[in-house]
Amino acid sequence: MRDFSYLRANSVDAARQAAALPGAMLLAGGTTLVDLAKCGVAEPDTVVDITHLKGLDR
Repeated sequence: MRDFSYLRANSVDAARQAAALPGAMLLAGGTTLVDLAKCGVAEPDTVVDITHLKGLDR
C-alpha cells in the first residue's frame, strides 16, 4: 500500500470539495477501500473520511 493523505471532512460541503481533488476516494465504512488499497487495486492520493458526518447514513 502506498502513502496517501487523510482528510476527515467536517461538513458535507468540505467532503464534496475534497472528493473533487484528483485521486481522492471517500471512506464511508472503510473495510472495502482499505482492503483494496492493501492489495494495490485502489491507490488513492487522498482518502476523505465521511463516516462521522450526520445525515449520510440514510
